[in-house]
Amino acid sequence: MKRERSVRERRSTRRMLLEDDKPFLLRFEVGSDAVLEAQVLDLSKAGLRIVVPENYCVELAEFIIPASDLSQQISTAGMEASGTGNMKLALNGALTIGTRDGATIEIGQEVGEENVFFFGMGLDQVAQLRNGGGYDPWAVYNQQPELRQALDMVRDGYFSQGEPDLFRPIFDSLTAGGDYFMVLADFAAYLQCLDGVDAVYRDPSEWTRRAIVNVAKMGSFTSDRMVREYADEIWKVKPLKGRKRG
Repeated sequence: MKRERSVRERRSTRRMLLEDDKPFLLRFEVGSDAVLEAQVLDLSKAGLRIVVPENYCVELAEFIIPASDLSQQISTAGMEASGTGNMKLALNGALTIGTRDGATIEIGQEVGEENVFFFGMGLDQVAQLRNGGGYDPWAVYNQQPELRQALDMVRDGYFSQGEPDLFRPIFDSLTAGGDYFMVLADFAAYLQCLDGVDAVYRDPSEWTRRAIVNVAKMGSFTSDRMVREYADEIWKVKPLKGRKRG
């Protein structure tokens, strides 16, 4: 029964994603390709295991966030679409790999940029490339063999057996469609930065040092500071003194 329910739920999720969000569906398919019921891709020989949590919520976050080693915040600079997850992860000791976008900039200011794995274009570079009209995603695709192989697998239906054209729109949007979010432009820098992550992870004492620094210097992101600033600067209210009991 449990197996049948798992299959039904996965099919239901897949139908929903087909109607709404093909990029997420691609991640969903990759993550559940090897073990359909558990939605797990086990690449243990390569030291990698991908899990797609079902119904992600606060209760799951309470387990996942404290156990996380690395927080990936990889939106193109100036196109942030994040909440407070990156702050929660850093507060719990996860190191951050990301572009200089949104709260990652502030995290770097607090914990020290040397304790964050930054990569990719900055806001000015993105604007210059976009406004100058010099960005050609086809050129990036043709110049980077690893990127080309990954995109070809998406285009040719490797992750959508039986539906070879399912993810073709993703390939088209990243190439012929102009790659509006400039995903391909940061790809090589992202891979290079991951090499740096791997090097530090192989040094447990250095990784631990950076994790401790993250926890120790993230106090400005607590809700206490936020509420105090709202009260002082926006609401213009003062805290009430507690009444004495007697």
